[in-house]
Amino acid sequence: MTVLRIAGVVAWPDTAVVAVGEDDYGAAVTLAEERACGRPFLLSTVADGVPLGDVKGCRYVPG
Repeated sequence: MTVLRIAGVVAWPDTAVVAVGEDDYGAAVTLAEERACGRPFLLSTVADGVPLGDVKGCRYVPG
């Protein structure tokens, strides 16, 4: 949600956000899903200083 605010996007619970990976695969989520999962969304490319590889979570895209 913070990233969307910074980008000037007014988002509603049914607003779809799509992350696109280096293979052009996209994973879409809505803001309402964040509340349903009970955990905040996390957009991450690095963990503990190491670039993330093919790490599967609820939704993921490589690269």
